[in-house]
Amino acid sequence: ALFSKLINAYVRNNDLDGAEEAALIWKSKIGNDMSWVDASCYKLLRSKYQQAGRDFSPLKSSCDYLAD
Repeated sequence: ALFSKLINAYVRNNDLDGAEEAALIWKSKIGNDMSWVDASCYKLLRSKYQQAGRDFSPLKSSCDYLAD
């Protein structure tokens, strides 16, 4: 929950670099792509990256098809 709140705070402040850094740490701690793609912040970040025209590949899950 702490990482999710931290990521959301970065997003609210339009700091996608900070959000990405926190998300990469959380993704590595989860260690499971299915759990990562189910995380609410995954969907939020994917949406924000698309809006900004930013490359989402560093955060992308191999299970991304489940996020739709």
